[in-house]
Amino acid sequence: VRGPLPRARVKVVEDAWKKIDPQGAGVASTSYVLDRYCAKDHPAVTRGDRTEEAVYGEFASAFQSSETVTKEEFLDYYTGVSDSIDHHEYFDLCVRNVWRLDQPKDFGRTGADHHGYTVNQFQSSAYRGCDGSFPAPDAEDKVGAKREPRFASMI
Repeated sequence: VRGPLPRARVKVVEDAWKKIDPQGAGVASTSYVLDRYCAKDHPAVTRGDRTEEAVYGEFASAFQSSETVTKEEFLDYYTGVSDSIDHHEYFDLCVRNVWRLDQPKDFGRTGADHHGYTVNQFQSSAYRGCDGSFPAPDAEDKVGAKREPRFASMI
């Protein structure tokens, strides 16, 4: 999906931002944002395609140059991520998992999406919690999986 974020994607990204900034200040410290990002729950990690360290490192590199992250920067980041993810369900799942948002009540009940993919193709087999301990952002991807497009694993 190219261009501006579709409304459904904006909503899930704004839900993630509300978890980071419940008071609505519009800004959060970079360290606070990075501490709450749960790479362990990213679908590419739970499937074994990527390492937690690699996914976290890619996300962290997007925000390391500043001491703060604004809501606009957060939305801009996810606009870039969205450009490399065709399936709305996968985008939604990635954002919800890494920010530990509740799944919608009808999540997974609709069968195949309009592309023929089922939600179960994107979901991990078991939910794994985030313990908050992450390695340095420059950690190597030890899985050796083929690299995805620049933003595909950065959610």
